[in-house]
Amino acid sequence: MWLAESYQGASNTVVEPPNNDWKIGANSSVPICMPSGWSGRFWSRTECDFAGMFSNDTGYQSCITSADCTINNTPSNPHICYGGKCMLTCNTGGTPFCQGVNGLDNVAATCAPVTSSTASPTPDVCTYPNGTVCKTGDCQGLYQCYGTWDGQNTAQQGAAPPVSLFEATFTGTTTVNYDTSQVNGYNTQIAVAPSVPASGATCYQPGCASDLNSTCPASLQDTEAPTATPSSIPCGSGTYCQSGQCVGGACVIGCWQPGDLCAQNPNAPGLLCGDPLPSGATYDDMYLVKNTATGVAMSSGNQGDSTCWGNVDCPPNQTCEMAGQAGLPGNFPAGVGVCATNGVFATQINCASQSDVGKSCGGYQGGGYPNALGYTCISTGTGNADVACVPAYNPPVSGLGVAESASGQPDLLTGVGSFINPEWLTAMTQAGGGATPYYEAYGGACPHHYGFSYDDIAGDFQCFSGGPNINFTVTFGP
Repeated sequence: MWLAESYQGASNTVVEPPNNDWKIGANSSVPICMPSGWSGRFWSRTECDFAGMFSNDTGYQSCITSADCTINNTPSNPHICYGGKCMLTCNTGGTPFCQGVNGLDNVAATCAPVTSSTASPTPDVCTYPNGTVCKTGDCQGLYQCYGTWDGQNTAQQGAAPPVSLFEATFTGTTTVNYDTSQVNGYNTQIAVAPSVPASGATCYQPGCASDLNSTCPASLQDTEAPTATPSSIPCGSGTYCQSGQCVGGACVIGCWQPGDLCAQNPNAPGLLCGDPLPSGATYDDMYLVKNTATGVAMSSGNQGDSTCWGNVDCPPNQTCEMAGQAGLPGNFPAGVGVCATNGVFATQINCASQSDVGKSCGGYQGGGYPNALGYTCISTGTGNADVACVPAYNPPVSGLGVAESASGQPDLLTGVGSFINPEWLTAMTQAGGGATPYYEAYGGACPHHYGFSYDDIAGDFQCFSGGPNINFTVTFGP
């Protein structure tokens, strides 16, 4: 696999592997020393062919600055250092030049602008569309997705979905926030092991129990045909997959998040992307958990006591209590639960005792939304602390709901992007093939990963150390 990295914020920098070598062989590893304050993502790119796709450009070589670009660097074939490689510029000639014999001599090539440049005019380079150089996790054909060369040519190309992400914010050498995320789908397994022993949800070690590519719902599969090139993944008589899993004679190399797939292909088979639901919202509204016309987002199911469909959707030290359990009302939606510790729900804003029953509560209340987007404190027993803060459920908000405003905060819709919203559940079940919601396959393969846009409870693990630095071992693949 080929490692890739992006960062957030102007103060961050790329932290390169040794010798700027982004390729990691099977059963191999590379050490990367992270600075305090760094925040960003790492991911795995699979089936990359930099040498082959750029083989017709003899000037394509590793570089630190454009001064390193000396091979085949002529006025008619100018190169600049971009993405850690000397790349042909195509300001003159554009895509036809890149596709021609003086360019990359490949009909798939394209002329793309350098993301950010202080040079004038802004240079364009010959490269390829996402999914061409690397089959998954591609960043527009660049060898290095983020970075700056010559102090003026800046690449900021994120991962093309579907892709599995490791996200981390190193707030200090002894404090790290992190998660493994599938909000942009999945291409490879990820396992994360902090050097500090796990304790409940602190310093937890999220990892995949199996390869989601083998259980991905049919409508979300990212596939390619098997080839005769031998590998360890047989797929039919004399044919093989180069990555992923062989399923039904096809190589499944990734599993899409339905919102990303609808955005790329509004006619994606089986997803009903633009079809209306009874409330007037569409399926892709539910997949994207926002109103596509206004960009206003739905609320989350995890801003009170987190809703859940099973134990894997709760923190590692909690269980999913269903209707009739731990005092949840019997009219709570079937198949939906609330996360609790030994049957006790966590204290929430405006929901700490029986005197708070009926009040608006939870994180949105603390964020300044006057009605907390429908979150209400309910009684779960007779004890003073037997209360829980849950979204509107009787009746639930169906569809997107209405927008609520808070000073200095974005407008949010009262529709909940979680199991408790019947139209959201309908859309997710459609994406899962019609029988079970797609995220059940996600959670079954990779428990406690950040599985969908409002799976907040799995989106921000924290690890603290009383003294020694925190180190992480992040494993991509089986």
